[in-house]
Amino acid sequence: MQNFDMVSVYEEFLNMIQDTQHPDDGDVAPVAPVAVKFKKGPDRLGLRGAMADLSWTAAFPLITSWLYKYYGDTAPIVKHWASLKKFMDGVAAEAKDDEGQLPTFWTWGDWCAVEARSVATPSTGPELAAFNYILGLDAMVTMADAVGETEDAAKYKALGASMRAAFKTEFYNETLGRYAPRNGEADNELLLQSLNVAPLAMAESRPDVAASLGVDGLVEKLHADVEARDYHLTVGSVGAKHLLPQLSAHGLHADAMKIAAQDTYPSYGYWIANGATTCWENYKGWPDPEHPPTPTHNHIFLVKC
Repeated sequence: MQNFDMVSVYEEFLNMIQDTQHPDDGDVAPVAPVAVKFKKGPDRLGLRGAMADLSWTAAFPLITSWLYKYYGDTAPIVKHWASLKKFMDGVAAEAKDDEGQLPTFWTWGDWCAVEARSVATPSTGPELAAFNYILGLDAMVTMADAVGETEDAAKYKALGASMRAAFKTEFYNETLGRYAPRNGEADNELLLQSLNVAPLAMAESRPDVAASLGVDGLVEKLHADVEARDYHLTVGSVGAKHLLPQLSAHGLHADAMKIAAQDTYPSYGYWIANGATTCWENYKGWPDPEHPPTPTHNHIFLVKC
């Protein structure tokens, strides 16, 4: 969006996402376009919980808001506002009925993280789904302000604040002094980067309520982690968007540059060292027992910063 004229591309993508919207609960397909209408029931594409993975479906409000951020374009907001509200409100209603409050609907988690998928997917899925929903709420505030929907702006702003408090309650580990897999599940050091960069990104998005996230000390823990790994990343498709920008934003730009310049596994430079001319779906570029199925060699989501 910064370097190319992407308005028409993303406007059409938003149209395709809205086309998948379910008429009852407002959910959208986690992959769009889809060959068949997105259906309610156990056969819905990529669905394990009551709704699709929010780390994917939050693209609906986020992309709409980015068109406004980068181009000052309010037309997509106006066009999709009713559908965006139906999606965001449907998620909140479903979570209130099924999970208590905080939406954590997930399927893939931090896809293609370095940790074995059998561990990374369930250990990161709930937190990162909630994280992306909260970023979606922030996007709704920005868009509502842009088009004069003042009541909606106030509603989503209040919801974003309360969801952050619920997020800390659900995922912050007091013993470790950082975020870890939910509900006392076994901690895993390989997941530290994604699980702890998410609250930093939420704090940046809403500095007025950042204190409710308990982010003190997280930057130091991230620095210690990447230093201990000789400046390698362990993030997957969700954490990849936020790790390097958050390191730079918190005075660790040298760490971010060392990670970006690595050429040994796992790193972007490892791809180049192994003949890559495009971005791969995972860091190895080939399947192994811990990361099925066979990855593609034309996938951009590990490089989002």
